[in-house]
Amino acid sequence: MSSSTPKPVPAYLPTAGSPLTIDPTIYTTIQSAPRQLLSSYRLPIRSGHAWTAPAGSIIRISTPEGPQVGDLNIWNQHNPRERFWASRTKQLHGSHVSVHDRLWSTLPYMRPMVTILSDTLSWYGRDEHGGRVHDLLGTRCDPYINSLLSGGAEYDFHCHSNLTRAVLPFGLTEFDVHDVINLFQVTGLDEKGRYFMSPCPAKAGDYIEFLAEQDVLMALSTCPGGDLSLWGFGSDSQKDMIKCCRPLQVEIYKLEDDDLLQKLGWQAAEPAKYRGMHGMTVTDELPDVGGAVIMNDRAPCDINTISRADYLDGGIGVVFDQFSPGDVFHQKRFAMAYHMKPLLKIDLGEGIALFQAAKPGRGEIVKAKRHS
Repeated sequence: MSSSTPKPVPAYLPTAGSPLTIDPTIYTTIQSAPRQLLSSYRLPIRSGHAWTAPAGSIIRISTPEGPQVGDLNIWNQHNPRERFWASRTKQLHGSHVSVHDRLWSTLPYMRPMVTILSDTLSWYGRDEHGGRVHDLLGTRCDPYINSLLSGGAEYDFHCHSNLTRAVLPFGLTEFDVHDVINLFQVTGLDEKGRYFMSPCPAKAGDYIEFLAEQDVLMALSTCPGGDLSLWGFGSDSQKDMIKCCRPLQVEIYKLEDDDLLQKLGWQAAEPAKYRGMHGMTVTDELPDVGGAVIMNDRAPCDINTISRADYLDGGIGVVFDQFSPGDVFHQKRFAMAYHMKPLLKIDLGEGIALFQAAKPGRGEIVKAKRHS
């Protein structure tokens, strides 16, 4: 390639007034203000723990006994469909994050979940191999890839499993566990673009602090790889890696001055303003659907098959095939995520659920008549 080729410009450079640019004075004031400890928990090695933190609280995660990697997940406390989006955060800030970077949520919310207030490893920068700390390049370790790469070995305490156990009391499952931020973990890409991990540089007492930009549910795993100095796959590696495993500490604080955030002009994050229409419009006339409800881009479903449904005359409806039969909890979550209102509970089999919603991909809203 010619040496005259200009150096690429980052795709998401923050500008003045951009949501990517925070007021450092406000966040420095928050970080240094007197605070009160609300709760504290020490995670044993190879375990997981989940907790809630209200908007405006401060969450500190530390390495009380020395180097240890932690895998962190975040959800909106009231709507688990909104959760941390590692890929977008990586685009907006970088492959590794530190002070005043933000961790962003998924679509259709697209807002900061937390902002990093303080990081005692901010000195690390970029090492001689291109490694940096607090990783967004990789994701959690899991028992599936371990089994695949080790010829079928069974191990139940990978980060994915630890996070799964941690969130069960909050009504979530392993399907809610998502790509993590690997706290205190040094990673990078080699000259061929391959992912590598280096030993954790944290010492006893190092920490990272977050300001909750909304009410959040957080879950943390003490990685079974410990400080990653003995990383490997299979049962033999698990026995070796325990030698470099240590606990992590979680502390949640509130500001002593209950009015400080308001005085500083801080407000909880709001979702992106996009209305979510995606090019669809509402039709004024009731289309002739021939006694059928259109089901995505598949064949119409005869409305006789849902005669139990108490249709409202002129009600707006479309059938989706996203859920298990009768899985009302997930139906409601889906409806909440996309600003829809469930019309009623019906069990059609084949994973079909009925919602008041736009018909995807057809550029219109479908209205269904009550079937006589």
